Amino acid sequence: MTDARRIHLVVPEGLEADADHAGRATDEPSGYYRAVLDSVASAVSGGDVVMLAPANSFGGPMSEHHAGKRYLGSRLPHGVQIECPEGSNASYLDTLDNAIELRNHLERIGWWPLGPCTLYCNSPHRMRAVLMFKLLGFDIKDVVTNRGRQPTSSIVRRLWFYDYLLLHYAYEAGAIPYDLIRFAYFKVTGR
Repeated sequence: MTDARRIHLVVPEGLEADADHAGRATDEPSGYYRAVLDSVASAVSGGDVVMLAPANSFGGPMSEHHAGKRYLGSRLPHGVQIECPEGSNASYLDTLDNAIELRNHLERIGWWPLGPCTLYCNSPHRMRAVLMFKLLGFDIKDVVTNRGRQPTSSIVRRLWFYDYLLLHYAYEAGAIPYDLIRFAYFKVTGR
């Protein structure tokens, strides 16, 4: 995709847990993900493209990226295109997988190479998200982060550490070397 449209690349940030807080996923973006999506909605204008990276369903009825697309719904100005891939057969996608799956999708539809993007994610996720997407060849020109969360929301059990800022940063710090090793393996094997 080489035209002049502005591209907004959204990294998934979890689903909300059910009302009884058993940790099961609903079809709603987590409060953290909604904050990221709200940042996107306030930044786009007609003719822009919002790309939602393929993500997880956490055993719930809908994947993060499809929940994100539904949430954005009428929040976007007229003329904004949402690119929301079908998803993956993988049991769990981490940030490296989000980038791999999105790039594979863009190659399939003839939009690769993509061109300059603005990447949106939760603040603690910034370093790993930027690194993984850049390693996969995405041209990240700007990054928009936030740490918003609605106090009444609860995130799926798998992502419990999001609610503890220092633990979230520690998790991300540990996940970077893990994903770098996985990326090296991916470059050698293609898987």
